[in-house]
Amino acid sequence: MQHSFFRAVNYQPKDSLIKKLIWIYGGVFVCMQILNIWFNSHWIENQFSLSFPGLLAGKFWMLFSYSFLHADFFHFLFNGLMLYFLSRFLLIYELTLKSLLILYFCGIVGGGLCWLSIHAHHAHYLMGASAGIMALLTYFCHTYPEKSISLLVFFVFPVQIKAKWLIRFTWGYEVINGVLYELQNNASIANSAHLGGMLCGFTYCLAQRHFEFCREKKGKKITFKTNYQVHIEDDLSSNDRAQRIIPFDIFRKLREGNMGSLSVEEKKWLEQYRKF
Repeated sequence: MQHSFFRAVNYQPKDSLIKKLIWIYGGVFVCMQILNIWFNSHWIENQFSLSFPGLLAGKFWMLFSYSFLHADFFHFLFNGLMLYFLSRFLLIYELTLKSLLILYFCGIVGGGLCWLSIHAHHAHYLMGASAGIMALLTYFCHTYPEKSISLLVFFVFPVQIKAKWLIRFTWGYEVINGVLYELQNNASIANSAHLGGMLCGFTYCLAQRHFEFCREKKGKKITFKTNYQVHIEDDLSSNDRAQRIIPFDIFRKLREGNMGSLSVEEKKWLEQYRKF
């Protein structure tokens, strides 16, 4: 009689809060369009988008609330998709929900402050969650630099690029456009907010590496975060256990973004038990 060593594996990320956040973004966008088109009112933008005059008036919530507003449908769609896929990957392999939200909203605040440092003397306002998205993207690319990412150029041509090259291109693009256009007050894209979010993501990544290095130097065991839960049967002999796949090696390889290093048996094990 054969016994099952691993009864169940739960690999689904706890991303329900992220989905609710995206739905809130969508609801706010719909409300904005209704007020703008039907009533010719910009009350939501005036109360919740980020602006220097608004902060001077005591509306400090603008540093957070501006991320819930989006200028048009494609702005909302792009940010929503990026938030969903980045958070889903990071929740599975790297971050807890609490850590991800801290990183995301630190990017929001950091991007807003960076944008204010340039537009303090203008009557401009800032909307969108791009600064938080850039924080997540920067953290992802610097944590998994060798991971390949599939992109659709002009939403048509598929291109694969490694994360390290993507983030280098993004850094250069944001800096060049910020200097040539935004500093000249001739840009509709808030490159300074993007850069502020990217700096937060990079700082968070460095802080995490420093913390892990310090723990390793002190001789403490580092446990890698994973959403996999493994249940072991009690009725197996020691010989049976020795012949089974060891899941912790699989988790380590997944965390490093190295799916190609999994053996055929490990891939079969992962494919079989992740369905539970």
